[in-house]
Amino acid sequence: MAGSARTRTKSTKSTATSMVTTNDAPRFEHVTTLRNFDKFQSRIFPIIQRIVQASKSSNFKFCNDWIAATKNPTFTFDGNTTFHDIKKEFKMSELPDYRRFLSTCPMINDYVIFRDAPSGTSGFEYYIKQAKPMQSAKEQANLVLDVPDTPKTIN
Repeated sequence: MAGSARTRTKSTKSTATSMVTTNDAPRFEHVTTLRNFDKFQSRIFPIIQRIVQASKSSNFKFCNDWIAATKNPTFTFDGNTTFHDIKKEFKMSELPDYRRFLSTCPMINDYVIFRDAPSGTSGFEYYIKQAKPMQSAKEQANLVLDVPDTPKTIN
């Protein structure tokens, strides 16, 4: 019996490491490389657009940079934009630079999880969480800054 318990423990540990244990654990099934960047961009662009439009705040450098790129008349920035064009617009050199840039998007962790790709792969993995309703800009600001709606009086 001790042997079967040990086997079960090893299996659980191995499964947890690969992030495929339960419905709550992310399933990193998407590895983004230059070859399949188009799939990643088509999935991530609408998520980021939604976050940026909902934030309506110029307090975030990421939002300002993103909006500037979408409004640039000499640059077509959408879900079909190639990494080659993105790296020129944002002055990046490698795919992980884009991942780091996207990681600075406010509240991105509520929608997407990034991690390094398996060794030997020049890229990254991502997991898109289940969609949830976007909060209002005021709710976001209060969450980000942890500011109450009304000041509390201390006696």
